Amino acid sequence: ADLHDRFAFNTAISGLMEMTNAIYAYREKQHAEQNTSALVLAEAVQKAVLIIAPFCPHLADELWSRMGHPRSIHLEPWPAYDEEVAKADTVEIVVQINGRVRDRLEVPAGISAAEMEEVAMASEKVQALVAGKQIVKVVPVPGKLVNIVVKG
Repeated sequence: ADLHDRFAFNTAISGLMEMTNAIYAYREKQHAEQNTSALVLAEAVQKAVLIIAPFCPHLADELWSRMGHPRSIHLEPWPAYDEEVAKADTVEIVVQINGRVRDRLEVPAGISAAEMEEVAMASEKVQALVAGKQIVKVVPVPGKLVNIVVKG
């Protein structure tokens, strides 16, 4: 969506790098367990090549050809995905105290603002930094951050 709607190439490239890292991690795990999943890896690499086609059309077409596909990659359909499966189970939120980042926490995706506030306030780092200070306000932004304003 970012690439099409806002021409945000950096977001798309970042996603490709995450996918590449996941492929490498999977390969290393399979190698360590001496489990050969060549078909899974081949499919993942083929999907990655399909996805790079808009950015590197000639390279993608050459790679596609070398993978044994007889027709151009540009005639292939875009990879389909299940949005529900693609959703993250957890998200990283930032905890700020007086506007400065003091902690990063993994929380379940879809957590409520009240639950985010509770998790942030339970953090050992946060407790140490607000100890003996008056908490003026706590502003949770769901899925992103919790800002704690303290005095003293």
